[in-house]
Amino acid sequence: MLFALRYSLRNIPANVLEAARLDGCGFWHICWHVLLPRALPALTIGAVLILIFAWDDIGPLLAEPTGLGAGLLAARLHPGILMAVSLLLVLPVATTLVFASRVLGRRDAPPPPRPTLG
Repeated sequence: MLFALRYSLRNIPANVLEAARLDGCGFWHICWHVLLPRALPALTIGAVLILIFAWDDIGPLLAEPTGLGAGLLAARLHPGILMAVSLLLVLPVATTLVFASRVLGRRDAPPPPRPTLG
């Protein structure tokens, strides 16, 4: 995540920052309105990965007989209960990925300059 964030911030042209300074923007205004929109996809990827790793730590609690999954074993692993638990495990990550795809799919950044021949 750190490399993606560094890469997204290093690719901001210096003339964009200079133009913002010439327009009278202060340090925090440049950070909020110039740097943050460019770094938002990298921050979104980091947030999604953190959520997935944290949510994966909860999964074994639902499946182990000593954790919250003790009720599943008492129900003799009824298929309906197993499907409900599977949905509970998948739903938060799936909805996060759907909302993250909106941020990752935006094309706010200008395309890179094309190489000239000659």
